[in-house]
Amino acid sequence: MKYMRPKKIFFTIFFLWASAIGYTQENFEGTVVQQRFIRLKFKSPVKLQEPVKVNIKRMELGRYQIPYSNGNQIPYSSGVERFIQSFDIAPAPVIFEATLELESDSSGMVKYEDHTITQGYSYIYWIQSRGGKIIAGPLCLKVRDPNLWWSQEKIELTMDSLTRFYPNVVRKHTFGKTREGNPINGLLVGNLNNAIVLIGNNHAGESGAELHLYTIEQILANNKDLLNKAGIIIIPVLNIDSRNCLINGIPDYQRANSNGVDLNRNFPADWETVDSSYGVQTNDPFSSTYRGPSPASEPETKTVIRMIETYKPKVIFDYHWMGCITGNSLLSYIKKTEILPELHQYAKCFNEGFYENTKNPPKYRMIESSDHPGTLPRYCIIKKNIPAYSVEGNNQEPILNRASSDMATEEDLHEYQQKHYHAILSVLKYLSNTTDKNNKL
Repeated sequence: MKYMRPKKIFFTIFFLWASAIGYTQENFEGTVVQQRFIRLKFKSPVKLQEPVKVNIKRMELGRYQIPYSNGNQIPYSSGVERFIQSFDIAPAPVIFEATLELESDSSGMVKYEDHTITQGYSYIYWIQSRGGKIIAGPLCLKVRDPNLWWSQEKIELTMDSLTRFYPNVVRKHTFGKTREGNPINGLLVGNLNNAIVLIGNNHAGESGAELHLYTIEQILANNKDLLNKAGIIIIPVLNIDSRNCLINGIPDYQRANSNGVDLNRNFPADWETVDSSYGVQTNDPFSSTYRGPSPASEPETKTVIRMIETYKPKVIFDYHWMGCITGNSLLSYIKKTEILPELHQYAKCFNEGFYENTKNPPKYRMIESSDHPGTLPRYCIIKKNIPAYSVEGNNQEPILNRASSDMATEEDLHEYQQKHYHAILSVLKYLSNTTDKNNKL
């Protein structure tokens, strides 16, 4: 786009409520601050001779939803352009007047904070000239409910609090670092010689921390005696870099790490086999399931492998499903038949606990087969002989259906926090009883 150098220019910034796919431009940036308001920054691509007044306008069009899905398979520009072009933006009222200030290089800069936002809503901003020509944007940001999507700060504070309250049982530990250098912190709880592992947010836009930390809080408060005989190792968020992007406003589902690698295809377990699930290939660097340039190429993958080698856990639950909630569908690699009895035993315990407070609970469901190469469960079973599962959901359950569209409520989350607490508690009791039996032999 070619820009002329005008003596005076006028801009209007509009926003509309929508769920759309995130997009940024070099000279137009935005972020959600503390999940409470939106901060915008625009730097003029042209040299200005003097400060220029700008008008910030806003048009509210109500809540507009698209599926919370793998957006990198959808061309952003065409979709959002069609969306914007379907509205008459001319009547938008001016809600703020500012000045495009000059910097040392004579480029204009304007900053604006939008505090009139609603949690759970998405907003599209763009800048257009007085003549109606869009010159920057659109820029889409979503303000996620902090009670549903915990910030990394809240997660860290929760772990710190548990460590202070239970210093003899709980220890906070740094397992490794992310691609961008963020510490991958977690908790070591109880008897680590007989431990369950819980991993959250392997895929950034999926479940983990909100379920895991509630679970351990409840176990410490109500079942602490079990931790003398069994333990829990928690990595509440593995894919921290990309999850932070969600918290900071990217509206659409995020799967890969900040290097574009699907961590759950990066483990050294038949990694070289190309998988075409979801209509994309794992050897394609532009696909949503890209396996990475080599097995365990990513620091997050190495972190999990090192943790497994260090603590040799009895069973691993890797939480998934789109949104902050997941169900009790347990997927695993079931072709190694000698481990099947253990796989079924832990899965049965998990399901019994999950439905503990349910009238007429369904019968135990068989483990669902997952043959994707390079996954964490496949690595654990093939390389380490450790039972491991991807914990998934299904759209037949209304709450899980809402979660998959990023539309879950606080009540939905609390209900499933309870279910997962009882599911993990059931497995913990089984491990404790196994220890008792072994001690009697």
